[in-house]
Parts: sequence; C-alpha cells; structure tokens
Amino acid sequence: MIKWGRGSLESFKKKWVSIALLSVVVPVGLLVSFRLTGILQEPLTPEIIELEAANWNMTRPTLNNTGAVPLDENVVNSYEDSVASMFFKVGVGAYYENDSAFPFWGYDGLIIRLNATARVTKGFVYSLVFKFALQEGNAIVETWEDPDVIELYNVRSANLRDDWWIEEPYAEFYGENQPKDCRAKFQAAWVFLDENSMDQQMSTTLEVTYFDGTVYRRAVLPILLKVSTP
Repeated sequence: MIKWGRGSLESFKKKWVSIALLSVVVPVGLLVSFRLTGILQEPLTPEIIELEAANWNMTRPTLNNTGAVPLDENVVNSYEDSVASMFFKVGVGAYYENDSAFPFWGYDGLIIRLNATARVTKGFVYSLVFKFALQEGNAIVETWEDPDVIELYNVRSANLRDDWWIEEPYAEFYGENQPKDCRAKFQAAWVFLDENSMDQQMSTTLEVTYFDGTVYRRAVLPILLKVSTP
C-alpha cells in the first residue's frame, strides 16, 4: 500500500489540476488552430443572401374518381456572384387523384423532383439543404431514399426527414472533400390531406452554404408552389 504524506498529497493534487487544465486548453487550442489553418472547416456565422421566391401555381383538375394528370412543368430559381453559381429546379411531374398506392394512400397530391447544382471558383461548397414549409395540418411531404431516384455528385446524404410530426421537413446533403462542384437530385410527393376543399401552398427552399476563400456565405433560394381548388 502506498501511503501519502500531506506534502505528497498536495503535490499530487496540484499535478492533476494542471493535467486537467491542459486536457481542456490543448484540445481547444488545437480546434482554434485547425480552424485558422483550414484543417477543420465549418461554417460559424455565414453571411446570408436571400433571394426572391420563384412561383408556380395550378388549379386542381376535375376527375371523376381516380386517375393521374401528367404535367411535366418546371420552376427555377438561381443565384450567381463573382465566386459562386447555383441552380435550383423543382419539376412537377403529375397530379394524382385518390391514388390508393404509396405515397398517397387514397389522397390527392403531386410528384415533384428537386434538382440542385452549386459551383465555386474559390473555396468549396459546404452543404445543400432543402426545406419544405407547408400549411399546417393540410398536407405532408414524403421523400424517397431509394437510390434509383436519388442522384448525388460530390455530396453525401446526411438526413431526409419527412416524419409527419416535423413542422418543416428537410433534406441535408454535405460536400465531400471540399468540392468546388456538386449536385443533388431526389424525388418527393406532396400529399394533400383535404377532400378537394382547400387551396394548398408549399414553400420549397434550397440553402447553399459555401466558403468563398475568405468567409462563409449561405444563399437561400425559395420556390413557392400553389394549388387551388376548382
């Protein structure tokens, strides 16, 4: 058994206090150094660039019972500056009435395709984030994680959250190896929960966060979709 005298015990305590302080100071110092040298890159407080919304609207077709109406329409929003350029397109594929299969389960709705590209000449693209803002209680969004309908280039999928209890569903994609050019494409269903009795509205927004070589910036590109009752 080791016996500690008072002097030895006090010395032991002081050494462990010093070690504990170093265990905090050194990692924090390393994190600061990594951020300054570019080894660890993360957006701190990006500058926000918010664009006006691009708009698309339609009136629900009158169908006797069930069926689908092909639409194949596109709405686009884009942004460009001296370093970055980005393109956001929502393709509206078809309108479904009382469709019994997934993802409508007897309700009406639209199939939409979301397509985003981002390029920078300096720095890198950090992330592409898609957000859906719906009228409360009137509709839901269902996204596909099937690889057959997802196309990714220089990004990885982090989250596709479309649970019904989430107020704003979203999909997150993060750049791999600090890319200068990346792309994300996936598919979703906008499902209407009313009985052809309400106008529907949804804002789909692309947020592109990028590092321009000096600061982080975040471009916000909204697209507003509206569906009216006959």
